[in-house]
Amino acid sequence: MGRTAMSFESVMRKRRWSSEDGDRVLSALQTSGQSVTSFAAAHGVQAQRIHLWLRNRRSRGHGRRSVAPLQFVEVATSPRPPAPPSRYELALPNGAALRIEGLVEVATVRGLIRMLRRC
Repeated sequence: MGRTAMSFESVMRKRRWSSEDGDRVLSALQTSGQSVTSFAAAHGVQAQRIHLWLRNRRSRGHGRRSVAPLQFVEVATSPRPPAPPSRYELALPNGAALRIEGLVEVATVRGLIRMLRRC
């Protein structure tokens, strides 16, 4: 007695699936354009089952993507323009002023402010 071709709908109603059933479902998934999760929900099958079929298909050599070997590519860069000079002026309540030009560490500025507050 020969096996008859089953429709996709009849495959989805089964409790146990063969690898051929999995291939039918994966083909339907691919043509649907849906994500695995939404396809599984729409057809009453667990997404985990579909992921298992996908892993099994890859392990059989189907669906593997050919990946080109990695290569280093030389990239030309231009030097960064110099940053404009920084200029800060802090006026303290006692009338003293602190003027800072250029690049200065934050810790240095904090120390100077502490020192000027004591004056």
